[in-house]
Amino acid sequence: MIKSATCTAVFLAVSLPMAISGASFAGDSAGDWELEFSLTTGNNTFSVDISGSQAIVGQRGAAVGGGVSIVYQQDPDGSWDEGTVLPIPSGVINYGESVAIDGDIAVVGASPGGSRRVVIHERSPQGVWGEPFLLSGPGNSFGEALDIEGGTLVVGAPAANNSNAYVFIQGEDGEWILSQTLQGCSGLFGTSIDLSGDSLLIGGPSGSGCASLFARSVSGDWVLENVFTNSSVFGLGGAVGVDGDTVVVGGSTAQRAVVWERDGAGWSEGTLLPGGGPQFSTSVAIEGDQILVGQPIQGGSVVSYERGTEGTWALKETLPGFGSQPGHSLAISNDQAIVGGRGAFGIYSQSNCPGEKCIADLNCDGVVNGSDLTIMLNNWGLIDTPANISGEGPVNGSDLTILLSQWGLCP
Repeated sequence: MIKSATCTAVFLAVSLPMAISGASFAGDSAGDWELEFSLTTGNNTFSVDISGSQAIVGQRGAAVGGGVSIVYQQDPDGSWDEGTVLPIPSGVINYGESVAIDGDIAVVGASPGGSRRVVIHERSPQGVWGEPFLLSGPGNSFGEALDIEGGTLVVGAPAANNSNAYVFIQGEDGEWILSQTLQGCSGLFGTSIDLSGDSLLIGGPSGSGCASLFARSVSGDWVLENVFTNSSVFGLGGAVGVDGDTVVVGGSTAQRAVVWERDGAGWSEGTLLPGGGPQFSTSVAIEGDQILVGQPIQGGSVVSYERGTEGTWALKETLPGFGSQPGHSLAISNDQAIVGGRGAFGIYSQSNCPGEKCIADLNCDGVVNGSDLTIMLNNWGLIDTPANISGEGPVNGSDLTILLSQWGLCP
């Protein structure tokens, strides 16, 4: 059961400096993954995403009006609320097959009238999700994969003869505008997408499979930077993840996951992660020195890998299981992960903190004090940082309010 909690806070109007590098967070030293909660409903496969202190879960339904997408919010005490069901547009089927969330925007892949669409939901300053907006695109595969970050939405349309990925930018008036059409290395380019800062990785698993890495230029255009393939692995590209100078690529038919890393000399030749087998790497996720890989066959499992001080990736642990066939989908954000299974999902946390429910304890010393305040100020204005404890846009006054409300020893 999901614990529900209520927190009342007065938001402060403050003006603080932008971020300075050098902050140290609790998650810098990785602990074991612990299952915070799981929920089982129905038999359909869950799609999932997590960003800061909020998560989205999609469960497709084949009938008209079928499917559901729910947004969950983590409360300041670390518990998760009971979720908010997003409204479904009229006539939509397969709603919830793909999902992504960032700040006050949630996007959901769906199929109205036999053609794929993307449903965009926006949350008001009062916390209410408004009427959904249908974003149209070509073909029946538009929206099979998608990701959103910082006002940029990337949607895949992996068709056999004409695969593309479409980049949409939200304008000042809130309207979503098609900015660029991308093409990559495979007939099924656009099957998987991961957007991280100025890096965009798009998978195409047909044939031997591949993944295309795009970099955002100073003008805002996405430019193809590199193509990743491995002749010893068939079907790469069904699952992709990118974080900084590290790329991980897998896929349900690949049965292996491959990691590429970049240094001053360029990209490495690729390293096979330990493990493999049927459906291994159906889903992958990466953050910092950690990789998660899903294998949703039979009972299902998710395994974690950690990069050591010498740069070698080693198998660390198998995450605690839940429900049926966990590992169909994965996402990771700020030492939290969400895993989708068949008719079930689970949210995990990772921390070495003595009071891990005390989310404002950014340096993990068991007390919220001036050290944590300094870390927050050094990360002011950033989004992808543990200091973004509210999960609502960049680090700002709302995060500061939560920190001040937890001042003192952690419970």
